[in-house]
Amino acid sequence: MLQFSQTQKQSLKIAPSQIQLLNFFHLTTLELEDYVRHELEDNPLLEESAESKDEWEDDRSTKTDKNDRTQDYMDWDEFAGDDIPDYKTRINNYSDDDEFYTPQIAQQTDWRADVKEQLHLLLKTERQIFLADFIVDLLNDDGYLTYTIENIANDVSFKHNVYVKDEEIAEVVAILKKLSPAGIGTKNLQESLSVQLKRKYD
Repeated sequence: MLQFSQTQKQSLKIAPSQIQLLNFFHLTTLELEDYVRHELEDNPLLEESAESKDEWEDDRSTKTDKNDRTQDYMDWDEFAGDDIPDYKTRINNYSDDDEFYTPQIAQQTDWRADVKEQLHLLLKTERQIFLADFIVDLLNDDGYLTYTIENIANDVSFKHNVYVKDEEIAEVVAILKKLSPAGIGTKNLQESLSVQLKRKYD
């Protein structure tokens, strides 16, 4: 005995016109125009209306003008600086590799700090180092010690309320005169030259 059954299936069928329409979506404007012109030439029943023809010509002229203007701007950006020498367009005349070179600055130290450092290595007690720093600060810009031993001892005693003997000051001054540069701590140019000559021949 025959049995019949009924089933439903959903399927999608695309009409040829839809396929053709989808193919049109992938065409550019120029390709679409060529396609229409080709169809007009092949099919004598098709006629091009005057309005569409004018619209296509207007669109094409507008696009051509825009492309020409864009090309003009592109050419201007590319060739605007051809007549200007390279050294004028380079910012602040920097080098070609655009590296910033900073000159090395030599570290300058105060000669008084250098003398104090030498004294700190030679002296043994904190009292002597204190007196040495006080004496170095009394040196003038030429490195001469224009104060007498008695005046230095009195200044230290008065300013720091500490009794200092003349012998302590004389001992530190004697060590100061042995340091470099030769002639440091002397009274005047004559004594400085004498110390330099003596050190040279010794």
